[in-house]
Amino acid sequence: KNKKTLMMTGVLLAAGVIAAQAQVGPIYSGDVNYTGTAPGSYTYDEATDTLKVVGCGADIWGTSDSFHFVYIEQDPSEDFDYFVHLSDFTASDGWAKAGLMVRETKGYTYDGLTGEVNGLSMAGGDRYVCVQTQKSSGSSNTQWITQWRPQEGYSVSDSQSKRYGTYTFPQWLRLRRIGDDFFAIVSADGENWESLYTVKTDAEENPGDAEAALWELGPLGSNYNSLAVGVFITSHDAALNDAVLTGNMFQVFPQEPVAFERELEGGEVYAGTDYQLEAKVSGYSPYTYVWKKDGVVL
Repeated sequence: KNKKTLMMTGVLLAAGVIAAQAQVGPIYSGDVNYTGTAPGSYTYDEATDTLKVVGCGADIWGTSDSFHFVYIEQDPSEDFDYFVHLSDFTASDGWAKAGLMVRETKGYTYDGLTGEVNGLSMAGGDRYVCVQTQKSSGSSNTQWITQWRPQEGYSVSDSQSKRYGTYTFPQWLRLRRIGDDFFAIVSADGENWESLYTVKTDAEENPGDAEAALWELGPLGSNYNSLAVGVFITSHDAALNDAVLTGNMFQVFPQEPVAFERELEGGEVYAGTDYQLEAKVSGYSPYTYVWKKDGVVL
């Protein structure tokens, strides 16, 4: 009989190890598409690691957004994974929203006196992906939401706003990028994580996917030199800035290397026979893997 000795290894394509709770920076803060009389604001107490963001603006919806944003500059070609711990969120409007967002930018803004960079330029209709929550009590919605705008000026509707579960406070939000896919991830305890939704932004890599097809001008970040990633909050009322979010500064998610707990064992297999291959792994997730034999992908 034709027989071969088989040894297969699951190759895990996971991000490298990053120091736990690495601080991000430099931090920028500013209103996006808002010039009214009730602006947002941001403060951070380093001694207690307490973040406080006051929201502004009419909404993050439809063809244009208006909100306050606390963010860092992110290389548009690199993967990332950030998280934030939210302890409370109060507001008078039931549709006030907050969370983590990655958004396209149109270059730097500069201080008029010093000429130093003081932020990134963003417009109301820019493309983005976000994972969001709403106020801790009396909200018009009690579910976590993954939301995105695939084209500049595109009218975001329920088709680009996916709801999941029932949120509680405190809560933890994560936004992760792998390639051109963006993962919205949540947790009620900071230890057990649930993936809400994956936004695929590369139309060419996802033929036949109606949602990915709307990213026809290229994946998120492909047309600009930088992205903005950080905490956003909108009061859902342009005349109010009483939406207040408190928590801890958003950080790089602590990554654990993926490791085999039980590898495949070598053995003899026979041509024409079906086999079930199993291995057990643990560590940083989500991750992807491929099966190889003698270094060749099966």
